[in-house]
Amino acid sequence: MRNQQGFSLIELMMVVAIIGILASLVLPAYQDHIARTQVNRVYAELTALKSNVEDRLMRGVTDFDEIADLGGQVSSLVGEGNYQIDFASSANGSGFLRATLGGDAAVSIAGTVFSLERNSAGIWNCKIYKDALGGWQDDYTPSGCSAEDDVAF
Repeated sequence: MRNQQGFSLIELMMVVAIIGILASLVLPAYQDHIARTQVNRVYAELTALKSNVEDRLMRGVTDFDEIADLGGQVSSLVGEGNYQIDFASSANGSGFLRATLGGDAAVSIAGTVFSLERNSAGIWNCKIYKDALGGWQDDYTPSGCSAEDDVAF
């Protein structure tokens, strides 16, 4: 009798095929999870700035247009120069905080614009302007936000 030493070529090929099938099923779900997590992170980062905006508006300060003016930091998912802040163009306290996803954001959500818009009554609305070329899925939208098909600004 001979003792078997090692695996046969067919056994190794079957293992590689099984790993390939599992990877093809898991990778899209993982990428979807990463995109959803990044969307929620940027939403939380912008939402955290609302209290600083309210504080400045309550003191009558409207001449802030940089994220550093609000005590925030540039997110790696947005990148330098991809923020828009405007509360000075209207005298009634309305304005917006916007961030365009870029930088280290997933390819499927890059180019998407998050917009927190404040009306003159002090009510904030969250709008997400989907990039026409991106792979945005409606289930990425955080609760309390609405996803718009085109950029309306």
